[in-house]
Amino acid sequence: MGKKKITDQQRWQIVGLLKDQTKTERELDELVGVSQKCVNTTKRNFQATSRVHNFGNCGRPPKLSDRDVSYIFILVRKNPTTSYRQIAADFNSKFEEHKISRETVRRVLAKKGIESYSAVKKPLLTLSDRL
Repeated sequence: MGKKKITDQQRWQIVGLLKDQTKTERELDELVGVSQKCVNTTKRNFQATSRVHNFGNCGRPPKLSDRDVSYIFILVRKNPTTSYRQIAADFNSKFEEHKISRETVRRVLAKKGIESYSAVKKPLLTLSDRL
């Protein structure tokens, strides 16, 4: 069971009911329909920041823009047999503001659903096969 998303309206409802101080946190979670931890977290966040919405946008921002990703995708569509290393070299020669590795290219293409594979080896046709 995962985390249940709650709306800002529910958070404001929790804050309003907490200000009344007529109900306990346990009664609030049943009334609003959320967990007791959610009530506790909302209370703590509101006391610290006077806001109720999620902070979000945590973590490192992406190195490549959507335009950069599109360029890599176009390179692969033009020549599907190009190696990751060659795509990274082409990208780095064109866009000098940031350098990427072959692993970055691999991750970008994997997100687009393009994975590397080895072609199936097929035996050459013999004289009897040709007839």
